[in-house]
Amino acid sequence: MTGIIGYIASAMVLLTFITKDMRQLRFIGILSNVSFIGYGALAWLPPILFLHLLLLPLNIVRLMELQKTASGPALDSAAVATF
Repeated sequence: MTGIIGYIASAMVLLTFITKDMRQLRFIGILSNVSFIGYGALAWLPPILFLHLLLLPLNIVRLMELQKTASGPALDSAAVATF
């Protein structure tokens, strides 16, 4: 069972490299983090476990930031020109 979870987590990492949309990338990254946390805990692989315990909240925060900017007011052309 542990090996299957590891393969699923690895496949999700591969999907993140294929994904072009940033929201999808973060969502798949979150699923990957959860899978690797399970894999790292079951197989007791502390480097994998702790890395993904750190990455999970980071991916969640970044996804929430993307959701806020997507639902925020649209920029007008004058505001874009100042960047």
